[in-house]
Amino acid sequence: MGWVAAESKQAARQIHRFARELRNVRPARDGKYLQSLGMKPGPEMGRVLDALRDALLDGEVQTREQHEAFAKERLSVERRA
Repeated sequence: MGWVAAESKQAARQIHRFARELRNVRPARDGKYLQSLGMKPGPEMGRVLDALRDALLDGEVQTREQHEAFAKERLSVERRA
């Protein structure tokens, strides 16, 4: 019900859409996949999974192959940081 307190109708629509449709969206790849690439559970894994979910919601990744490529790229970035 966060849309009730939204400052604009557009914000209210976006909040409502997220609550109704998008909050349960999950990437095609998960933490087990990242572990198979050698990543250990922890904050880094959380950042990669958050970035992957954001990319999915933003339409940047759609196919399983795109999910895998994105996850591998983010994993590389996390390892360099």
